Amino acid sequence: MSGRGVALRAAAGVAGAGVALAAYARAEAGRYRLRRVDVPVLPAGCRPVVLLHVSDLHLTGSRASWRRARWVRSLAGAGVDAVVLTGDNFGSPAGLAPLLSALAPFLASPESSLSPEPLSPEPFPPPGVEANGT
Repeated sequence: MSGRGVALRAAAGVAGAGVALAAYARAEAGRYRLRRVDVPVLPAGCRPVVLLHVSDLHLTGSRASWRRARWVRSLAGAGVDAVVLTGDNFGSPAGLAPLLSALAPFLASPESSLSPEPLSPEPFPPPGVEANGT
């Protein structure tokens, strides 16, 4: 086989792998998951606390974003005590509406609040370090 034939086969293989990877990524993006992890940190006899950790929703105004928001909203019936949002929840200004819709049932409780402030007692960034890492 000539050098050109080998190069064409290699290019076709790379292109095929790229198409397969793109198809997998598209399918995976629509598979939402709820994972349960038990972390035994409370003293014996305490009622378990159920946290819902939400991250990387990347909501926009698209139909897929609204579908993702409905899925998050459906988790309100799962006995969640607190929701922790850790970022990348909307990717454009149009994503704010689906995000607020997703969180609405969680915010309906009188004890709930939505705060952009970090709840950690530790300052971030640490003293002497600027936000850009210098």
